[in-house]
Amino acid sequence: MTPVAANNEQLPSLSGGLYAFFFDVDGTLAAIQSRPDEAFIPEPVRQTLQSLYTLSNGALALVSGRPIHELDMLAAPLRAPAAGVHGAERRGADGELHRVSLPASMGQELS
Repeated sequence: MTPVAANNEQLPSLSGGLYAFFFDVDGTLAAIQSRPDEAFIPEPVRQTLQSLYTLSNGALALVSGRPIHELDMLAAPLRAPAAGVHGAERRGADGELHRVSLPASMGQELS
């Protein structure tokens, strides 16, 4: 069954592998707050994300400068693929977490 939009138009199927959704969190899904720990994704937005994740067979990812564990808390109960710490952390559709790490010598050179 194809979902129906508010104006009774049929929406395209999201499960055909033609669409993927990437959402920035701060300033897009969650309003910018004066303190980052005060940010939240409103419940209706989280419900819509969960529906879109289901309709697209998981072709949805969250993107942020925040660590992935913070994205999980903000989007709970959704646990979607994600890119955190500006791409230094990534969780794929298989749930596997990948982290970029620099050699210790490079960190010393940058200091």
